[in-house]
Amino acid sequence: MPTSAPPSEDMMRVTQDVVRDLLPLYFENEASPDSRILVETWFAHDPAFARAARHGAGKLAALGALETPPLDEAGVREALKRVHRIVRVREVSLGLAGALTLLPLLLGAFALLFPARMPVKPLDGLFALIACLSLAAISWLAYFHVRGRTGSDLF
Repeated sequence: MPTSAPPSEDMMRVTQDVVRDLLPLYFENEASPDSRILVETWFAHDPAFARAARHGAGKLAALGALETPPLDEAGVREALKRVHRIVRVREVSLGLAGALTLLPLLLGAFALLFPARMPVKPLDGLFALIACLSLAAISWLAYFHVRGRTGSDLF
């Protein structure tokens, strides 16, 4: 592989962010010799940064040493079923809540636009409105409760 001409002085300006980007490769012994020299030179000029980098690398190494338990296929399948059930309840409750909220509004608009065509007596309509809005409120509560369990801000 042919080498290109050395970069200009402007291109050679190395910042602490560049060195920080090289740290994972450096601590995993996967950095090129030039990158290793660059990191070690930076460590020599900034001992506080070197201590912090080595401290952080030690914590990451300790986390990597933790063993994760093997996945139990039956447990994973059961967890997936629970998630599907929660998502289904969320979708149904959102649909019911939306429909039961819009229905009284649509019927009210119909009653205002066409008062002579209303097939329901006013008192019966009031009871139906209260029942519909009560069910809508329960559906909205169920939706927000389940949405909180899924941790999703999407519908």
